[in-house]
Amino acid sequence: MGNKYLIAFCRLLKSSFTSVPPPIVLRHPTGSQLISAELKHIACCDISINAAGSTTYELAACGVPALLIAAADNQLRLACEADGQGFAINMGWP
Repeated sequence: MGNKYLIAFCRLLKSSFTSVPPPIVLRHPTGSQLISAELKHIACCDISINAAGSTTYELAACGVPALLIAAADNQLRLACEADGQGFAINMGWP
C-alpha cells in the first residue's frame, strides 16, 4: 500500500523537472553498446537522491532527474549548475 504513495510522489516530483536530457547510448565501433553495470542500474531509475559528485554526470547521461545534496565544498558548484540546467534540484549543503 505504501509503495503506491511512493510511486505517486516520484511521478509528481519527476514532473517538476524542467529539462531532463535524453539518455546517451555509447557504441563501440563494432556496433555493440558500451554500458557499464552501474549505468544499467542508473538507467532503470525514475529519480535519484544523490550527493552532487561525479555520479551527477552519469545521471544526466542516462536522463535520470536527481535531487542533489552537496556533501562537500567541491560539489556545490556542480549541484548549482545541474539545478540551473533543469535536470536536478539542488537540495543545498547539509
